Amino acid sequence: MNISDGDGDDRHAIAAYIASLSAELKMMASRAGLGMLAYLLAMAEQEARQPGDGPHGRR
Repeated sequence: MNISDGDGDDRHAIAAYIASLSAELKMMASRAGLGMLAYLLAMAEQEARQPGDGPHGRR
C-alpha cells in the first residue's frame, strides 16, 4: 500500500486498512492469551474507525 500525505480519500483508505489489520491482530492476540496486547490493538482499531479531524480522529 502506497502511503502518502494525500487527500482525505487516501486518509480514509489508510485508516480503514489500519482498522482491519488491528482487528485481525487483536483476535490473534486474544486467542494467544495476550490480553493487554489485545486491548491495545482494540484501542488502535477503535481510533482508526473514528471519523473526524480532531486529536482522536485524524482522517
